[in-house]
Amino acid sequence: TVDHYLRTERYHYFFAYPDDYANTYVGHDEQARLVRRPQTPAFEVVFIFDPQESVIDIYAQGGKPVHESLQTIFCRTILGQELPPDTLHNHPYELNGLKSRDFGFPTDPEDGIEEVRVRKLRLSVLGGSKRRITLEADPAAHKDDIYNMMSNYLNRLNLPESVVNVTQATLSFRWVNTGQGRQQTLTFDLSFPDSSNLKSKREEQRHVAEKYLKQWGIDRAGVT
Repeated sequence: TVDHYLRTERYHYFFAYPDDYANTYVGHDEQARLVRRPQTPAFEVVFIFDPQESVIDIYAQGGKPVHESLQTIFCRTILGQELPPDTLHNHPYELNGLKSRDFGFPTDPEDGIEEVRVRKLRLSVLGGSKRRITLEADPAAHKDDIYNMMSNYLNRLNLPESVVNVTQATLSFRWVNTGQGRQQTLTFDLSFPDSSNLKSKREEQRHVAEKYLKQWGIDRAGVT
């Protein structure tokens, strides 16, 4: 539950009441009988947004990782945009765009790439926890199989996109079959914030992959 109030025609207050861990209340009812009742308490988080100054203040229990996660969720849910990192240079791989099947992988005809697909995604839950969800598509299925899995297996009510980050992805390139030898393919892993296994791949293919990672906005190194 979230209540929104506008104060002095400037400051937007959002009072959010997310569920805490469920527990059981033990006490007496009106007839003085001992009873046990399951209950799910809520706790309060307050966001104050000043659009004139583009400033967000947060009042919530928890340290820096919790507050950073709450900032990210607020920006995605209310503002519809990603919160930029403090320093882009230590954060070259931006993988969150891969959560959407509409991400798109445009390529140049001269490179002869027939298909690019997402083979695997690791989703990390925001909030300082170490919970991970790994989805691995069937390589023989439709190229959007990873997104069909997300639609079929993830409960978007309990786990909306705004509360998860993509921290690892496996991409696969397939070149047009020229009829000369085996059809060329390239499969490689990317991990947030800055690691991949591209250096172990053939140089020609690696250069093509690096080119498109920059064009698609996945490789953000050097962007200001």
